[in-house]
Amino acid sequence: MHIQEVAKTGKIGNLDCPGTLVSGPIDISQAKDGAVTCSVTGEALDKVKGVVLEKGTDRVSGKVKPAKDGNSATLEFDPENLADKEGTYSLDLVDSSGTEADSGESVSLSKQPFIKDVKSPGTLDTSNPALTLEGKNLGQLNSVSLVSDNGGGEFAGKLDAGTDKPKPAAPGKSAPARGNQAR
Repeated sequence: MHIQEVAKTGKIGNLDCPGTLVSGPIDISQAKDGAVTCSVTGEALDKVKGVVLEKGTDRVSGKVKPAKDGNSATLEFDPENLADKEGTYSLDLVDSSGTEADSGESVSLSKQPFIKDVKSPGTLDTSNPALTLEGKNLGQLNSVSLVSDNGGGEFAGKLDAGTDKPKPAAPGKSAPARGNQAR
């Protein structure tokens, strides 16, 4: 008689993502260190090598960082890849062979502004301070604030030279922001 150990596949019991209320969308503004993270608990999560959010043919890949015991993990997604998505996406688990399995969990996504970069001409001219924001869905922004790294305070700004809606220079890619205060 030969006994063969059957490898467990990952199973999720609980999924918790930032900013979600009951059935609300993931809040990508809660990204930390360049990633939107979700916490999961379950079984054999150390066997999961990746995750995919899927809605029809639309797919967003993510990373898995399992705890040593395999009973919990952190899922990481690039917020730029989530910014344009809308609707309910199922969460698939990917094993080491590349096989995907539906976890039975899903998340809700909505279009949200995402600032990828802030371009500055160097030192801001206090008579006409201007920055260029690059990202996605910037037309959803109502205001911009600059916060000093050294605790010098917050500076309010105006979008697109005083209008309350930015006009992207390239569709969905960048919009100028002009500050109304500078020190």
